[in-house]
Parts: sequence; C-alpha cells; structure tokens
Amino acid sequence: MGTPLKPIGPFPPLPALLLVLFFFKLLSLAWIIIKFYGFTLTAHGGVLRAEYGLLTKITATIPRHRIQLLSVKRGPLQRWLGRASIQVETAGGRDEDEGSSVDRLWLAPLIHESEVAGLLENVQPQIDLGSIDWQPLAAGARRRLLRKSLLLVSLASIGLCLVLNLSPWGLLLLVPGLPFAILHSALYVRHAGYARTDGAIYYKSGWWERRMSIVRCSKIQALSLVESPFDRRNDMAGLAVDTAGAGRVGHRVQIRYLLAETARKLQESLFREASRTAFRW
Repeated sequence: MGTPLKPIGPFPPLPALLLVLFFFKLLSLAWIIIKFYGFTLTAHGGVLRAEYGLLTKITATIPRHRIQLLSVKRGPLQRWLGRASIQVETAGGRDEDEGSSVDRLWLAPLIHESEVAGLLENVQPQIDLGSIDWQPLAAGARRRLLRKSLLLVSLASIGLCLVLNLSPWGLLLLVPGLPFAILHSALYVRHAGYARTDGAIYYKSGWWERRMSIVRCSKIQALSLVESPFDRRNDMAGLAVDTAGAGRVGHRVQIRYLLAETARKLQESLFREASRTAFRW
C-alpha cells in the first residue's frame, strides 16, 4: 500500500488573498510609474515625439498621417482620479517578425480628463468631441444581453453542481449571478453608443473599463456587416470598421446590437465617404 495522501491544509482566509492581490496591484502601479516616468509629448511638424522612462529611456516618434485609430481608456481608478489614457494605432508601425514593442503607440499613458479633447483635436484637427451626438443601441439590446447573461450564469451554476458531484450547493452561484446579469445588461447598454461626424466614426463601450475609439473615414480599410441568426431573428445587425493594423489597442470599432436598417445605412454612409478620400500610409 502506498503512503496515504495528506488532506490539503486550510485555504488562506479571504483577507490574506485580498492582501496578496493588493500587493501585486501595488507592484503593477510601481512598474507603470517607472516605465512612464517623465513622459513628454511634443510635436515637430507632422511628427509626434514621445520621451519617457526612468530606468530605460525610450524615445518614440509617431507620424500623424500614419495614425489609423485613436482610443481613450477610462478604468475605474482613472475615473475616480479624473484621469484617462490614450493610445493610437499606426499603419506599418511594427514588423511582426522582429517582434518589436508597441509601447510607442502610447499617446498619453495618463492625462487629466479635461485635457483629453484638446489633445485629440491637436493630434487630429478633424476630431471635435464637442460636436458629438451619441446614438444609442437598438431598443431591444438590453433584453438580448439580459437573456445571454442569464443563460451564461445558469450554465455556470449547472457546471458547478456537476463539479461538486451534483451537490445543490452549486446553485448558490445564482444568488450573486442573477443580480449581476441584470446590472451588466443595463450598464452595458447605458455606456455603449456610436456617433457619426463629417470625416469620422466614434464608438464607445464598456461600463467597468470604458473605452472610446475614433476612426477617420480616410483610414477605413473595410466595412463588414455582421448578422448572426439571433441578430436576424431580432432584426438587428453589427457593423465592424477595420483599419490598417487594427486590434493593437484592444478596442476596435465593432458596433453590436444595431437595428439592421440603421447598420446598413451607416455602412453605406461610411463607404461613400471613404471612397471619396485617398488612403495615405
């Protein structure tokens, strides 16, 4: 007979786990401070120049005409402090074979909320946040999101019951899960929207970490109308706007839960304007 296995010791109490998470969060904040220490952004004609770094000094250049997408992020802590961060995507900015860093895509790692509009307009004069008329998602978007969230919570609860050998204790997941599903669907719809101005398309999403991305029509590479079976059943569609090198900042212009007619009209409008402008790398 082999040596019997010893029972696993008691799990760390919740305060200890929270303390460990808090410690790693402090380390992350310290690394960000060291990495972006002394960040300065200057303009030299058509080129933006960024310098930052405490241990490793980095000097990066971003040609204005290569900017494909501007993305503003506002996390929970940033909103509490009245701050935001701005990233950009550029055309031909990185050679994947070389595996070079994308740090140069930072336009402002931390900026006061009141200065966001001014910086964006300075970098791209065609952008005017003051003239944006945000449009909401379709009226049935909240209902669809709620159904999807409730389904996921139910499946997770059933899976937990199976893991616990059909123990009904797995159903306790429904206690926090159901209110969270209702809250998530309501907040998602409240903070999501799009706007169309002369020369650009704006898209915002997310309620915990809020993101807003801007694409000028002259930088649009492709427009895709997406209709899943559930979309067609609810007379809805989604619109995806692709640019050169899209996806690096983690937030693309992919507008979901639009009325099908609205999505088609928006696609046609963007296509007409993009066709009238010459793309420049």
